[in-house]
Amino acid sequence: MDDCWQYQSFFALGLGFSVLHHSASESMLTSPNTFDTWNVFEPAGSTTYSGDTRVTWRNETLHQHAQENYNRDLLLVQDLERKLSISRRWVPEDKEWQDAGRLVANREYRRALDNLESLVVAQLFELTKMNRAGTGYKLWKHIAKALQTCSTAIKVTLDRYNKCALAV
Repeated sequence: MDDCWQYQSFFALGLGFSVLHHSASESMLTSPNTFDTWNVFEPAGSTTYSGDTRVTWRNETLHQHAQENYNRDLLLVQDLERKLSISRRWVPEDKEWQDAGRLVANREYRRALDNLESLVVAQLFELTKMNRAGTGYKLWKHIAKALQTCSTAIKVTLDRYNKCALAV
């Protein structure tokens, strides 16, 4: 029974992630502010024709990538729906959609917590190495610099953890 629930929750988690990812790529594709393909240049400006074409090519490439991401995500969603025998696509108001959203949020929270925990433990090991007898000045300075970098990583990870904790 427990294995069956884990199997179902795995697929629900995958489907929830794919559906959420698909809706994000769809909103990226349909957002009016995503692609600024029309640029207005003043005649007296310092822009050149080659600069204008580079901007246009970049915008067209961004649009093509968004379209490809949307199509790929749509295929993944359709494949998962077929595997799970889902006859009607979930919408945000459905209970299944909300359950999958909770599973995804809980997974992101757990991963953020694990990442934060591993960084804190690594920093504690570095601190004990720094305070060990016989540590030379050069090694001490190297460890101090590594601790500063690790502190920045912990701050970023802690912000991500707090964001995930609010979502749960």
